[in-house]
Amino acid sequence: MNTCLKRPLRFDPRLLNRLSCMLLVCFLSETARGQSLFTLVDGNSLLEINTGAQATAYQWKVDGKQHLEELSNWYRVGNNPSTPETSVHTLAIISETQTGPNTLNVQYLSAGQFLLEIDFALFGGAPGSGFSTMGETIQITNLTSLPMSFHLFEYVDLDLDETPLDDTVWLTSPNSLMQADPFTDFQGTFDVDRYELDYQPNTLGKLTDPVASALSDSWPTGAGPLGPPGDVTWALQWDFVGSIGARPQISPGQTAIVSKECQLQMYFVPEPGTCALSLWIAGLIAHFIPRRVKSYTLGRSWAVHRN
Repeated sequence: MNTCLKRPLRFDPRLLNRLSCMLLVCFLSETARGQSLFTLVDGNSLLEINTGAQATAYQWKVDGKQHLEELSNWYRVGNNPSTPETSVHTLAIISETQTGPNTLNVQYLSAGQFLLEIDFALFGGAPGSGFSTMGETIQITNLTSLPMSFHLFEYVDLDLDETPLDDTVWLTSPNSLMQADPFTDFQGTFDVDRYELDYQPNTLGKLTDPVASALSDSWPTGAGPLGPPGDVTWALQWDFVGSIGARPQISPGQTAIVSKECQLQMYFVPEPGTCALSLWIAGLIAHFIPRRVKSYTLGRSWAVHRN
């Protein structure tokens, strides 16, 4: 009978330390990944945010209706034509705090270059009102010892009422944009240097190509209207470059701030089980009756741009 003798096991504290470190890294990685998803809620509105994804905000629901496909931010440092735009979500996240049920603060870091901070805020209306507002403030702090040329972009794909092919978008002034479909109006206010109205995925292709890009238009060229057929999108650009007529470069230690405010008003809030005939009738009513939204007047600009 053969006998196999095994050496007794010996405890190696170094092995335990290695295993502990590996488990800690895995735990922290999973925890950080889980914290990337946030839901902001207020009144009749909900905003879904994934801080670790290109489409940082990807759902904006008002009275149960989804209106947002993608809101993403992009940046480019300097003016080298071979340096492409980069999505903000690729930066390191050093802090993300849901400061309230309807607010979120996220801080992204490019080590040794800049700190980029985004604050989201959602304010819903009463249930059944069809009204909602969403605000966004972005701060860029120069962490270098030299003035910085910085380009910031925001790309937005709204599909109002979950129907992407019947929207029309246009600028009403250098700092105001409208998007509308038969049942819903959206207005965004901002202070930008350039903008672009186009069909999906043209502008997104420009932001993801391997070279430096600029959005196509500045007021009043390219102001629209742009509408069906096609899935309309729009994008905004802020340039801190210091040239004549432009925003100054960001000085060492200085923080540049930009902001955007959005309002959305649905004119027909469907009840569960509502039939298609009711939607069609409501669309006819909305077509012929002048419409107004809290804090701003739509007038008849929508009627003009529908033709």
